[in-house]
Amino acid sequence: MLINKAPIEAFKALVVGEQVTREMLEDCRFINRVYAAMVGKIAERREQLKQQLEKTQAEWTRYGRAPTRKFGDRSCSP
Repeated sequence: MLINKAPIEAFKALVVGEQVTREMLEDCRFINRVYAAMVGKIAERREQLKQQLEKTQAEWTRYGRAPTRKFGDRSCSP
């Protein structure tokens, strides 16, 4: 990753005055699709983790804080 990130305006000089080709546009579309796919996967994984956290918190509330239960005692069933 870049240590010093620059605003998008800093890259404008790289393409100003240059002809944009079909290949450049296709590359941009490809990068956009890959980026969108990764964002989708990250969002999906985040949702899975959120659901697992909620489940774990519910179990902790239900079992982990039970004052009569001793550590390692599995006799308490749901």
